[in-house]
Amino acid sequence: NVYRFIIINMNKLTETAQVYFSYVLEYQWNNLNSFSKKSMQKILDAEFEKLELENVTIFSDYKKYPKQRVEGAICTYNKKTYILFMATNSTLDWITNFIFFKKKVPYNNVNPKIKVHSGYHNRYQLNSIRTKILLEITKYHYKNIIVSGYSMGGGLAPICAVDIGYNFPKKNVSCFALAGPRVGNKAFVNSIDKYVDAHHYGYGNDPVIKVAPKLFGFRHLNNKLHYGEKQKWWKFKTKHHLPDNLFSSIN
Repeated sequence: NVYRFIIINMNKLTETAQVYFSYVLEYQWNNLNSFSKKSMQKILDAEFEKLELENVTIFSDYKKYPKQRVEGAICTYNKKTYILFMATNSTLDWITNFIFFKKKVPYNNVNPKIKVHSGYHNRYQLNSIRTKILLEITKYHYKNIIVSGYSMGGGLAPICAVDIGYNFPKKNVSCFALAGPRVGNKAFVNSIDKYVDAHHYGYGNDPVIKVAPKLFGFRHLNNKLHYGEKQKWWKFKTKHHLPDNLFSSIN
């Protein structure tokens, strides 16, 4: 049963990765820096083909003071609804990783112990992005919803996924947080398991997966897989954050 569970979820992850990178290739390629483009090209050349996504709706918003932005897409593929968040691709996005004062989850949660990363919480709430996503979901009748993102998107994905699971209890919600940071405390992580089939994937000594600090009570999702060299708290390798490292390991 454990083996079957791993196979099913790895297949779902592979399809999610294809959907995610198809979206990036179509809508975000011009915004990537040269290192990210080279890394992603390795993935596309070796493992993935661009998919024809359906019903693609882009959501994007920006707040000038203080500077914040969020971008992503909702689409359908293979009778599933996907919510995809953009990756870190600017200094502004990196700053978000360090605005980690915890705050309560915003959506009527009965457990006052649940708290999330304020930087990611603010991004998800930015100019009613959350409302736009929830309203968009009502247009689709597919029972399976998959929320995913890489880097900064991997931080936004769990916050969004548990929100969807809470508000759409008849949907089957999965979350694949790819190379994302820690975005909530233990109570938040445990609450996700009540609503979402959630997984975190990391590689080596990627600096992004090491924030926000455990010292401040932040935790990764309970279901997590780590690839590459063993993590050491004092070791940071920015090249380990490039997506070809993680996905060459998974595949």
